[in-house]
Order: sequence, then C-alpha cells, then structure tokens
Amino acid sequence: MVGGVRLEPLPAPLVSWGHLKESFPAGLVLSRLTGIVFPYAENPYSGYGSFEQPTVSGIDGETSGDDRLSVFVRVVTIEAGTGVVAYPLSALREKRVIEEERGGHPLEVFWTPGAKSALDQVVVDDGRDVGLTGVCERRLNGELIVFQSDPDDAQAFIDLGTESTWTVFGRVVSGPLTGGEGQLELLVHGNHR
Repeated sequence: MVGGVRLEPLPAPLVSWGHLKESFPAGLVLSRLTGIVFPYAENPYSGYGSFEQPTVSGIDGETSGDDRLSVFVRVVTIEAGTGVVAYPLSALREKRVIEEERGGHPLEVFWTPGAKSALDQVVVDDGRDVGLTGVCERRLNGELIVFQSDPDDAQAFIDLGTESTWTVFGRVVSGPLTGGEGQLELLVHGNHR
C-alpha cells in the first residue's frame, strides 16, 4: 500500500529487447545512463539458471516431500480465485498455447521462443532461450476465440474462427481482425524461476 491506497497490478510480461521493439515500438525502457558504471549485461549469479533441486527444504533442513515440481522450474503463474495456478514453461514449450478457464474467465496462455535466461551465463546474451509468455483474456467483443500455434511461424498463433495471426501479447498482426479491435486483454501474470 502507498499512502493507504492499494496499487492495481499491471501486466508486465518478461520479454526480449527484440520483441519489445517489434511489438511495442513506443514502449519506454529504463536507461543504462545512470551516472554509475555497472555491467548491466552481466549476471553475478552465473549458473543459477541451470541449477536443479528435486525437493523443497524447510528451515530445519527437512525436505517437504512435495516433488510435483523442482523449486527451480520456470513457471508462469496466474491468480485464480483464492489461489495461484502455475504452468511449467516446459509444458508451454511443448504445446505453445494452453486454453484455460480461471476465476470465471476464459484465458489463453501463450509461449514463444526468443528470450534468453538472465541466470545461466555470465553474459546474459549467452544464456539459453527460455522463451517468453503472454496470458490473455480469450474473448474479443464478447466472442470466444480458439487458438492454435502457427506451424509455419514459432512466434505466431492463429485463431480458428477468422484465421487471423496473433502475437504472444494477444495482438493481431494479419488477417480479418487486423486494425482497431484486434487486441485481447493482456492479463496480469508472473514469470518465475
């Protein structure tokens, strides 16, 4: 809370610089010109991104016995009702698009390749491709949209109703829905490691 007012979360997907420039050409970024010399493109935690641990350890050193996911698996999370739902990026990488209904809202979870891990290598640009995600409301003007991954373009999705082509951010880039109304509502979600 700030001054007694609860701030409203905004969608803030993790994206590559190339995807930001292409999808949001008027987007703003923080400048590296801060007056402080700092190696912003370097990772002080090299190797952390590829570290695997099978179980969660408690403060007392005992394992939790919960082996559903390693604590180091990359996931996309969405708040749903009173809980949080997590989707492993490995499952998203395989399917590229997952249709869900959470909290009474039909939604789509998208994944595309093209974002490097900031935690693998000393130089961030040398990190492995972990991909980027978008989570969108699946309704446009009250109509449900059904998506499939584009077999010819790893960065695109096709809606089966109009055969329009969409980005991971729920934006139409070609087809009948191109123009003013071709944007799904991007939902608040988390990308976690």
